[in-house]
Amino acid sequence: MKKLVCESIEELYGTTIPEIEYSSGEKAALRKGQDVLTKPQLAAMYLAAKDAAGRSEDTRGRGDSGMTRNALKINKEENTDFQKLSAPRLADVLDLKPRTVNYTLSKFRLLLQGNREGTESNDLYDKIINAFDEFEKMSAGEVYSLATEAVNMDAGTERSQKYAEESSEQARKMREKIQARNKKIGYDAYELYNKLKNIMGERTPKNVVGKISQEYGLATDDVRSIIRTHLKNDPNLARRF
Repeated sequence: MKKLVCESIEELYGTTIPEIEYSSGEKAALRKGQDVLTKPQLAAMYLAAKDAAGRSEDTRGRGDSGMTRNALKINKEENTDFQKLSAPRLADVLDLKPRTVNYTLSKFRLLLQGNREGTESNDLYDKIINAFDEFEKMSAGEVYSLATEAVNMDAGTERSQKYAEESSEQARKMREKIQARNKKIGYDAYELYNKLKNIMGERTPKNVVGKISQEYGLATDDVRSIIRTHLKNDPNLARRF
């Protein structure tokens, strides 16, 4: 007697559904709520990286030309080509976190430049390298067809907008932190100069810069520039640095 009700999808279609195999690193990422990249998502980011690299070559050495400005405009959100979207917007259409897309795009760009260096036993980087090698052997049409499986151009912009807001806030906090540090360096330099000038004479500025450079872990040229900016109201002293 023929069965009228199938008890599983496998029975209905007469096939088995392949299980997705995750590495130990990917399993850990899933437990933490992090992104695990699929091959179509990787294909889309590979094409985006290639497109960006091509546009970079087109505008190299031309300065602020019309072509350069057009290349920059190409990332506007109304663009309908996923290969030319900004990284945060590409994250939207691929349903990934912007940081994941930024990292992956940067690695693909390095690979396109011939740089295969990466962190040993990094599951994500190994996966990107393997995908890159595979895509390089495929035709452009095959890679594009694969990529479109992951692309949803109708995806909302909530994630990229939130990322932009967070990035803007982080940038603001970083600017404030740097400004506060530079102000302190300026005061420290002025006080140290006054303490040492009668002992070291003309060598004082060099010693002040060296000491502050070591204390703050900054290059001497950067320290010198910060001190000069702080001493702009005393140009005679600033010139000594």
